[in-house]
Amino acid sequence: MRLCTSVSRAEGQTSKQIVGKSRLHFTDNAQLRSYYEEKYRSGGYEGGGQVVHGVDISAMYHARRMAVALRFLAPRKSDLVLDAGCGRGDLAAEIAPLCQTIQAVDIAPNALDVHLLGISNLKFHAMNLESLDFPNEHFDAIVCLETLEHVLHPELAITELARVLKRGGRLV
Repeated sequence: MRLCTSVSRAEGQTSKQIVGKSRLHFTDNAQLRSYYEEKYRSGGYEGGGQVVHGVDISAMYHARRMAVALRFLAPRKSDLVLDAGCGRGDLAAEIAPLCQTIQAVDIAPNALDVHLLGISNLKFHAMNLESLDFPNEHFDAIVCLETLEHVLHPELAITELARVLKRGGRLV
């Protein structure tokens, strides 16, 4: 597998300014959890997107990624689905009417939008993706969108996702 990264130039910014942005560094998952708890306490990712010529391109790409992920996931009414790194839970809420149950996990216990708590088949858990508290081969389908770049050890998270995915299951 080859990984490729591209950087697009926003209006008025050079590639060096974009690439040179400071990166967050955490020494453990407790620091990571605290950071995201504070991020969601102060509004999450709202208003933090890249706006070019009055268009929030970050929101546009986010919505497109969610639509494509949902299409590839192709949830069925009988499926038990995991939204790994659910954030506010927008994608989990879209998946919920299409499956039997969706388990939504995020490291920040306050990430899920409280308005989504009324969805009967959506279950939220504050959990670290590097150590999931689910049995082996538990889920029919897993979606992990815009998440792996936010965990300390993505290889452990991928190993955990593979462990809890049923043989022949779908991972997006």
